[in-house]
Amino acid sequence: MYTSGSTGLPKGVMMRHGNVLATVSEVMTIVPGLGSKDVYLAYPPLARILELAAENLIPAFEGVIGYGTPLTLTDTSNKIKKGNKGRTNRGRTNAGFKG
Repeated sequence: MYTSGSTGLPKGVMMRHGNVLATVSEVMTIVPGLGSKDVYLAYPPLARILELAAENLIPAFEGVIGYGTPLTLTDTSNKIKKGNKGRTNRGRTNAGFKG
């Protein structure tokens, strides 16, 4: 796993399989009832342990992961073209977010 370098130089950290499984297990305890109707909206920085856990856990429950940035999350974000919707208001299909 690599850090983003937001507080210094980017660096790599070795993650053991057991570490990742323990994190995923704790997320399942903290957020019970995850299922196929759930949508996880991810945005940078993606190099965090929460993202690693989510990207391993959400697909196991047939959930959907949507990716965005702070500039595209809401209808009023400054990178959204007039008349378009942000990532959080795009509706959901079986394949993920509608474009």
